[in-house]
Amino acid sequence: MIVIIVMLTSLSIISLVGYRLLEDKRDYSEDVIQTLKNTTSGSNVRWRFWENNYDVDTNATFVEFTTTSNGTTLFHHTTKGTRKLISQPLHKFLGSSHFVYRRGVGIYYHTTTSKQTMLRGQPVTMHYTVWLSLNRLVRMFVVILELVIIILVLSLVIGVWTISKLSQRLNQPLTALTDSTQALIQKPKQSYHETLTVPANPQEVQELGDAFNTLLASLNDTILKNQQFISDASHELRTPIAVILGHTELLLKHATDHPELVSDSVHYIEDEASQMQGLVTSLLELSRSDRAETQLTTIDLVPIVQTVIAQYADGQQVVAELPETLQLHANAGQVQQMLTALIDNARKYSDSSSTVTVRAAQTDDEHVVLTVADQGIGISDADKDKIFDRFYRADQSRSKRVAGYGIGLAIVKQLAALNEATVAVQDNKPTGSRFVLTFVREQKQV
Repeated sequence: MIVIIVMLTSLSIISLVGYRLLEDKRDYSEDVIQTLKNTTSGSNVRWRFWENNYDVDTNATFVEFTTTSNGTTLFHHTTKGTRKLISQPLHKFLGSSHFVYRRGVGIYYHTTTSKQTMLRGQPVTMHYTVWLSLNRLVRMFVVILELVIIILVLSLVIGVWTISKLSQRLNQPLTALTDSTQALIQKPKQSYHETLTVPANPQEVQELGDAFNTLLASLNDTILKNQQFISDASHELRTPIAVILGHTELLLKHATDHPELVSDSVHYIEDEASQMQGLVTSLLELSRSDRAETQLTTIDLVPIVQTVIAQYADGQQVVAELPETLQLHANAGQVQQMLTALIDNARKYSDSSSTVTVRAAQTDDEHVVLTVADQGIGISDADKDKIFDRFYRADQSRSKRVAGYGIGLAIVKQLAALNEATVAVQDNKPTGSRFVLTFVREQKQV
């Protein structure tokens, strides 16, 4: 593309210069004719006077003067070489009468004009004709064109060489990045902590490598979480399955001889099966929250909180401190699901005689906060960053006596992210814990 632009530019310059030079030739030929007219006396030119006083390059300028009357030539003058030039016919060039040529001689700029006058009562016509050789001009243009072509060819060769070197320089880090990727793919055993080797230069390849590493880290994190999820789920299912198998084996061996064992074993099997069913249900909810497609709208939080609290009319007291109305940008169904999970969690880890308090308020122009506070056992600082992980349960010694699978808060965290919200846990002075959901009031403008 650059070569074409340079070529067109060069041709434009040559054309412009050529046009200006031809204009000079035309002006010069008209000037020659005007000097002839100035030296005309009667119907003839003072030819010798004109030749002696007007310097003409007879190698490139050819002049003819003719006076005719009724088809008869009265006077005829030519400069040196003109008769030889016109001894054979000249042909039009480029379809113009101003340009003539003869093969083997060259191209000429041709100008002619006539003037009528009277001689001894007879009309006569004076003809002024000039031929200017364009051979030097043509040779100059040929040299310039050859020079332009040489420069273009050299530029093309140098450009190709430069591009080749730049390509090699760019391809080297790209090849290294590709090799690093292939080595990672072909690695038989992966720890899912691997990263690609990123070259320092050029900057574009470095940014590409960093982007790949960011994507790889995200994928590795997902894989590790899935592996941990499978491991935790297997661990949680192992205990009830072991109990069921143990009691089943006990019944197969001793049910006939000891019928009194049947009732207790069936009771244990039923309890463990119910626990497994609850765990599987929780796992399905967690999986669905991973893939949920959430449509966020402007909702009123107050009636949602009131509806959820109404479900806990019996049993442990759940109270609310709410304004008359409170708008926020979220999904109503998922807000209700998060609030239910937080209240259930608060009731599990607090005494049945204590109170669970739900508060909702606007903290500033952009945010709304929903809190669930209990008066239970509290959460240590070491556990606060972990309780939202799957299957994690704080205070393991007491958690064994509390129903649950350590999945509810993980679901809350995922749903909060889908609603462009955050969830955090704080101490509820003097005792207990306080879970804080922070929502945005209005949809963020993109």
